[in-house]
Amino acid sequence: MTAISSVSLPFRRVITLVVMVIFIGVLIILRDLSSSTLYNGSEPPNHRKAAQLSAKVLLESPVAKNYQFVPKLIHQSWSTQELPSKFETWSRSCREQNPDWQWVLWTDDDNLDLVKKHFPWFLEYYQKLPGEIYRADLVRNMYMYIYGGLYADLDIECLRPANELFETYNITAVPYKSTYDGSHHRSSNRQQERKAFFGRMGTNDTFEHSIPNA
Repeated sequence: MTAISSVSLPFRRVITLVVMVIFIGVLIILRDLSSSTLYNGSEPPNHRKAAQLSAKVLLESPVAKNYQFVPKLIHQSWSTQELPSKFETWSRSCREQNPDWQWVLWTDDDNLDLVKKHFPWFLEYYQKLPGEIYRADLVRNMYMYIYGGLYADLDIECLRPANELFETYNITAVPYKSTYDGSHHRSSNRQQERKAFFGRMGTNDTFEHSIPNA
């Protein structure tokens, strides 16, 4: 009792403050560990963005049969599943602008699997291309042809939802599953036609986000 009473009041307050700081720090660490275990390092569930759809899962899915709609698929490509920090940031902007879409990151291995499954007659020529960058540039046309959706290079930042573009042209975007299971149907006497929209680097100096092609 003499040991406790001999400690001055200001010093006891300092000790109490230090203990509280340590205790709060431990709680924060435990919370972060719990979150990383539960969500595997991804954002908390209230942070909305396009969910990732594995290319391997997509390759096992039926091919779209209804070309009157745009499938809500965002395709991007990298050598592996590990994106460099700057590309991850720009890619996330596209996923956050389109939270009800699905995001597919095609790797070099996925690209090869796609050619083997849907374009086996082209495999020999595909493998003879001089490098992976040539194969990646070519194969994006193949998965866009087979599955449809939206393709964006990893150095593109999305400023608005893609739906705004398609609505301008009276085109409806629907979940990919709806393009082959019949859950979306639009009656039309016209023969179904594939539709494509192409974007490019801007050259309008009066537009804030116009960037000349380097």
